[in-house]
Amino acid sequence: EAVSWYRKAAEQGLADAQYALGVCYTKGEGVEKNHTEAMSWYRKAAEQGYAKAQYALGWCYAYGRGVEENHTEAVSWYRKAAEQGYAEAQSNLGGCYENGRGVEKNHTKAVSWYRKAADQGYADAQRALGLCYENGWGVEKNHTEAVSWYYKAAAQGCTLAQNYLDEIWDGAKIGVDPKELAASNWEAKAKEQNDAWAQCNLGKCYLYGWGVEKNPEEAGTWLKKAAEQGVAEAQYRLADCYMYGRGVEKNAEEAVKWYEKAAEQGLEKAMTELAKCYLYSKGVAQDLEKGYDLLPWGSGLKESQYTRAKCHLYGWGREQWKKRAKEYLEELGDYKDAKKLLEQL
Repeated sequence: EAVSWYRKAAEQGLADAQYALGVCYTKGEGVEKNHTEAMSWYRKAAEQGYAKAQYALGWCYAYGRGVEENHTEAVSWYRKAAEQGYAEAQSNLGGCYENGRGVEKNHTKAVSWYRKAADQGYADAQRALGLCYENGWGVEKNHTEAVSWYYKAAAQGCTLAQNYLDEIWDGAKIGVDPKELAASNWEAKAKEQNDAWAQCNLGKCYLYGWGVEKNPEEAGTWLKKAAEQGVAEAQYRLADCYMYGRGVEKNAEEAVKWYEKAAEQGLEKAMTELAKCYLYSKGVAQDLEKGYDLLPWGSGLKESQYTRAKCHLYGWGREQWKKRAKEYLEELGDYKDAKKLLEQL
């Protein structure tokens, strides 16, 4: 019924209705999905200067939806919407300048457009701006500024930004000592603003003694607050606490519950630990096939690759495949007992 009303208004030339009808065709809501028809309605609204439709039209050109892919045309429509202050268009235009799609690569201009969108609170632009500061693209390299923008994006649920912060905390990304991200940076936000990501980070500070005296019990308290608000990293760390009895009573079943919640959000290290629970019967009945299937592919996580190698070596969840096990183990080098396992082949 909504489509019927959108159509009546759209046919009378109302731009917002034309855009809404285009969205219905894009998503297949109330009508059969049809990108060509969506494109037609977006264009009608875009030509009236409607920013959302201009952005949508640019997106169609960028990804070849309902029209032949044309990055130059995409940039043209993104720019029209961006100049009206539409944050998503500003962010995508920044991406075009960063990657040289439809326009000559220019990191300075990329940063400029990312910043406009980031200042409006658009999470993916905040993430992208952080990446520019991390790598010195279009701005002077500044790791503190990078972390600041990652945090803003992560607090809005941006998974990529959360992953970047996680890598920083684990010491695997950029030249920031995790101790510089110590408790004093997170305490006020965690306590006064009930900020879930600040609670997660404060919990990690207490867990590892970064800027405060190590206190596993206090760590567990803050990690649980963040985990209950859906922060995957906190769910994963809380699961670890339950699995190994850090600050809480050891409880493998409770650990599995929190690993599952983090894994459902796509956190690959949580997927790996959950797989190991099924493989080694920790907190759950052994299910070798499910354990194998839970291991993330192409994640770059050594623990995941190591576990998959053992599955192939011993035939856990799959037929034994020693050749593939050998390939994985050789790539792992000195990781854990990879070399000892190679001696079995």
